[in-house]
Amino acid sequence: MKIKLSVLLVALCTLCCKNSYASHGEGAELMYTWTSDSTYHFTFKLYRDCTGIPAETIVPMCISNSCNANVYTITLVRTTYINGNMPNGTEIRTTCPGLSTTCTSLTGTLPGCQEWWYEGDFTLPNRCSKWTFATIISSRNSTNNLSSASSPLYTQATLNNALAQGNNSPQFTIKPAPYMCINQPVSYNNGTVEIDGDSLGYEMIQPETNLSGCSGQERDIPFVTGNPVYNLTNNPLPTNNTFIMDPISGQLTFTPNLVGSYAIAMRITEYRNHVAIGTTMRDLQMHILSCSLVTPSIRLDTSTTTIVNNRIENCVGAPMHFCFTARSSNTAAVLVAADDHNLCAPGSTITYTGINTDSVRGCFSWTPANSSTGYRLLTITIADSTCTTPGVTVPNRFGIPLFILPSTTVTPDTSMCDGTAITLTANGGTNYTWYVLPGGSPLSSLSCTGCSSPMVAPHITTSYVVVSNQVGGCQNIDTTTISVIPMPSTPLLFSNSPVCAGDTLQLTTNSQVGSYNWSGPAGFNSALQDPVIVNITPANAGVYHLVVKDSNCYSAPDSLFIQVVNTQLFVNAVVGNYLVTADSFTSYQWYLNGMPINQANNDSLLVNQNGSYYVVVTNTNGCVDSSAPYNVTGLGVSNVSGYVPVLIYPNPTNSIFYIDAPVPVSVEITDMEGRSLLHLQKIKQVDINALAAGIYLIKITDVYSQLIKTEKLVKMDH
Repeated sequence: MKIKLSVLLVALCTLCCKNSYASHGEGAELMYTWTSDSTYHFTFKLYRDCTGIPAETIVPMCISNSCNANVYTITLVRTTYINGNMPNGTEIRTTCPGLSTTCTSLTGTLPGCQEWWYEGDFTLPNRCSKWTFATIISSRNSTNNLSSASSPLYTQATLNNALAQGNNSPQFTIKPAPYMCINQPVSYNNGTVEIDGDSLGYEMIQPETNLSGCSGQERDIPFVTGNPVYNLTNNPLPTNNTFIMDPISGQLTFTPNLVGSYAIAMRITEYRNHVAIGTTMRDLQMHILSCSLVTPSIRLDTSTTTIVNNRIENCVGAPMHFCFTARSSNTAAVLVAADDHNLCAPGSTITYTGINTDSVRGCFSWTPANSSTGYRLLTITIADSTCTTPGVTVPNRFGIPLFILPSTTVTPDTSMCDGTAITLTANGGTNYTWYVLPGGSPLSSLSCTGCSSPMVAPHITTSYVVVSNQVGGCQNIDTTTISVIPMPSTPLLFSNSPVCAGDTLQLTTNSQVGSYNWSGPAGFNSALQDPVIVNITPANAGVYHLVVKDSNCYSAPDSLFIQVVNTQLFVNAVVGNYLVTADSFTSYQWYLNGMPINQANNDSLLVNQNGSYYVVVTNTNGCVDSSAPYNVTGLGVSNVSGYVPVLIYPNPTNSIFYIDAPVPVSVEITDMEGRSLLHLQKIKQVDINALAAGIYLIKITDVYSQLIKTEKLVKMDH
């Protein structure tokens, strides 16, 4: 059965443009969208009468708040395009092909109207319960119902960012269309979309103006007096008191009974948890023509859906489908259809049959997502394109209220790695209870059993069930299964450490998995199973780590310390014809002119002839290194055993004395009669605590037993 829904489905007609030669503003709206943190993007849309003055290049926007006296001003700049790809200032046309408007021709008789966009960004400096954003342009068109001709056109939006930081204002999907016919019942709706899911409330307000810029206050523009008597309740334009506004859907229904141009304004308030968080307004001008185009009717096919509370209700996640038919009583009508389903119900589809006949059928299909709950208005535009006198099409817009009820849903089935945790999120309802199905991890794997978003850390595949207090016929229970992937075994690491500087380091692992992630000193990273580092240096010494991944799960890391041995070999020439190395090694071999020197296997060498010397050494790790050649020239026989400076200190001493010499030395201590008391080799300090107080002789010799120095030593009492 098909029924006519006088409240549910209403024909929507729109604003128009009135001829004016000194003014140009037919209507406007100011909206904002959140970009990041405290920054918002503002869009001001101006609807311009083509016979008026040119559109503004820029539009100032005033910004104030109720928390302090600060007033800010930013400039909204005219954009290049509107709607993504249409040139700014494009005419809003509903005329028949070939007919001129005041926008397209100087001789055009039908009023034309252009759409202009201005945009800008502003970062709110603080949180406040009411921010006010306002634009003022030079003059609005004079209309038949307002007493102030050519007064500034004022628009406003507000935001409570103390409660709703990141809020977006409502957006309008329906563009103003300039024409409607006298004595034809119509309805109007902005096709408002609220992307944050907030509730909306609508009210009629008096069109406003502001004569003092940002420093002034807005004021209402009064209605003209006389007959008819205008009021906001049931006659803001001449309708013979038939005007009705639905405060929930914003639908305006009326039958105009006087030709002319009339201004109205509406304010839309957003509510979140029953608290107002922002407003926006739309100022419109409606042009009523002397025409007799028949308004099509629309009927909902109730065999495809059920009406509840004067709207179509549906649960989240459940497919919804309904059809409607638009029909004209004029059998010669050529009806065309359009809609805003992509904006009203993202992901939905509408198919039409009977286009270009007097009867068009449309069928809507949608499966609402969790983010789609709440009230939505699907707006259908039906226009008769027969183009009878006066040569216009009158788009009639019909609103179909949708209300999406929340169902209890939980995070979809997923997988996770053993040893990790994920958050499950339930929606639909206000109170939740969680359970675990048999065969999985225990209930203790949930961080809480009475919250909406518990953390879960199962060690085996587990199914979790959530039950809510959801009512209204939608499901109140849902289940999700979390599959647990075992963590890869911790890899074992091996190497050829310790490694001599300049050699190759080989890293290996016993792990056989999908991928490898090595890291180590000096910025080392590798995805190889067994990486190598050639020509290694001491900078490569340190701890190396390996984490392996298999089935998108990572193992615990393992680590390995790598030692790099560096001989750090230097050969120095010293006074006294000695060559010495700067460190101690396990073996030495000195060379002269490329040939090994017989029995030259100490850490120093007494040079007795000119030539090129170098030494080859081996350390405790078996690393072999050689010094750079050191050239000795100008050496004669007389200086073969030259002077070697030696310092003995402290002297006198009561316990220990030290020997500072550039070459290894031996020490012999004798008493004054020549008796030997101590004989030490390659020593730099001597403990004489065992000797009695007195005077002794110290003999210093080199490794070749050549005497370097003799000195008296005084031993004192303690």
